[in-house]
Amino acid sequence: MVRQNPRIDYEVLTRFRTGVWAVQPETGQIYAPGERRMLKTWAQPGGYLHISVPPLSSRYPLSRAVWIGATLTVPVFDDLEVDHINGNKLDNRFKNLRLLTHAGNGHCSGKQIPFEQAEAIRREYKQGGVTLKELAERYGRSTTSVRLIVRGETYTKIPAVSKNTGTGRQLDDKLRYGVFKELCIEGKQAKSVMQKYKITRETLRTIIEEQSLLAKRIPDAAEPETEEEAAA
Repeated sequence: MVRQNPRIDYEVLTRFRTGVWAVQPETGQIYAPGERRMLKTWAQPGGYLHISVPPLSSRYPLSRAVWIGATLTVPVFDDLEVDHINGNKLDNRFKNLRLLTHAGNGHCSGKQIPFEQAEAIRREYKQGGVTLKELAERYGRSTTSVRLIVRGETYTKIPAVSKNTGTGRQLDDKLRYGVFKELCIEGKQAKSVMQKYKITRETLRTIIEEQSLLAKRIPDAAEPETEEEAAA
């Protein structure tokens, strides 16, 4: 996924808040009330559905728009990506979406190389005498993938999260997951989450990085409700 421009995120948010667009969380579609139609979508290479946000973008992820429309907020960090929990890129229902870091999203995709191999790529590049393109060919990766590896943006070790939040409060594993769930899955406001758990923005970022790398695919996590469940 491409890192999104915060300006476009806020434009999408404005369209939902002003009623220009309306999200249907149960179906993962976006409706334009003034035009009485669903927004047109199309698949891009990689299988993700996109929409147009004129005049700012002709290719904006539908999943990100649904997440923003359902939560009426934008991701607290603009480099966070919207991930499909069950792995189905066409299933954009809100309950199938969550925020992850780029590294965490790649971890869930299954398109991984051993961590030791990523470390070897970094070592060789640091020693010099080899280009990103040459490393990409040598290890069977794309140049972009190798660039992210040498920058340390992917294939990093799970960060050690101090139980000291910086505000004197201790957070155990359960509470750290609670922070992640409320912010990245339920879409609650970052400010309210930080106040509730008494954590700093820096600690919030570290927790998201940790939990993103621990996240797993859950194939049946967002299955359609049965008739009995719907009637309950």
